[in-house]
Amino acid sequence: GQRSSITHPEDGNTPAPVITSIAPNSGIAAAGGALLIANGTNFANVSAITIGGTTVNTTDWEYANGAIALKAVAKAAGSYPVVMTNPGGTSNSYTITYV
Repeated sequence: GQRSSITHPEDGNTPAPVITSIAPNSGIAAAGGALLIANGTNFANVSAITIGGTTVNTTDWEYANGAIALKAVAKAAGSYPVVMTNPGGTSNSYTITYV
């Protein structure tokens, strides 16, 4: 039969991730370690997550059921952007607050 064209997930046509919410998004302990749940779209191929410029270890996050569960990194009290990257690009930044 005739071959059909398919889109490979790493060919640049993958949409960038979009973060719509992270829970909890405030009151996160500065020591880190809190479990955060990020919701949004295009998370299946996420290859990197940063919080305020600090990379979250790949062993400290997991994609399942359309969401990403991640462990908060240690940060001083304040507000920081969470950003995700996949082959399609970089997500919007979603702000979380440490105490």
